[in-house]
Amino acid sequence: MNGTDIDLVLHGWVYHQGQDFWSPAHYVAHQLGAVNAVPMGLQQMCHVGAMGLHTAAVRLQADPSVRTALVTTGDRFTAPGFDRWRSDYDAAFGDGGTAAVLARSGPGLRIASYATSAAPELETMYRGNDAFSTAPLSHSAPIDARRTKKAFLAAGGMARFAEIGPVKVRQTLLTALREAGLEPDDPRIRCAALSRLGPKTIELLYLPIMKDVLKVDILQLGAHTGHLGGGDSLANLADIWDQDLLAPGEYAISFSGGGGFTWSCLIVQRAEV
Repeated sequence: MNGTDIDLVLHGWVYHQGQDFWSPAHYVAHQLGAVNAVPMGLQQMCHVGAMGLHTAAVRLQADPSVRTALVTTGDRFTAPGFDRWRSDYDAAFGDGGTAAVLARSGPGLRIASYATSAAPELETMYRGNDAFSTAPLSHSAPIDARRTKKAFLAAGGMARFAEIGPVKVRQTLLTALREAGLEPDDPRIRCAALSRLGPKTIELLYLPIMKDVLKVDILQLGAHTGHLGGGDSLANLADIWDQDLLAPGEYAISFSGGGGFTWSCLIVQRAEV
């Protein structure tokens, strides 16, 4: 495959892409020689890579002119605008790019189901009490998500998050299993991979539900990369494939979440030989 075979390019990001007034999705298409593709930028905080997969799959189903779609993410969390170690709680942000090619058929991983849910009322976690500014980094440089989270906590937001989050996680997981035609204890489900966040967030919000519902290995694959912004979901799929964790016919689960808030559960199956 080369660039001219791609019909749709979806690029997602979390942080500054190197230019202030510009389309990074078109840059990706240009650099790949995807001269026939329609580029589109997506932003949904750290869930953007997972949302890109969902959007591309829907387009492939609905639009006959889209035969091949490319989903990419890319971020570089550098000073002076971002402190990869201290700009947020319980996450070390790693630089990196991810990519996935989607088509209607072919070898590789087949999307068996994809469930999403959201809680827009929680968007204030990353806004806090800040007024709307007129230019980037007006409130703080580097970005300080800890400040907005403190305001969110003071307003009672964390209690609401603790109430809503687990319900959404369980609901999304069970919906994806149902739509894939799988029972939680189906022996063909080999593993589940989670976002590459810190242990506190994973252990408080995700692990209890995953271990309660599923009887499989729960993978945390971010030890060598950190949190890749919107790229965690695509990176997890790449690791599952590269490490040959699935036999033909077996399934893997990739669970993602991002500020706003949105959650998704993607279930993939390794194609039969």
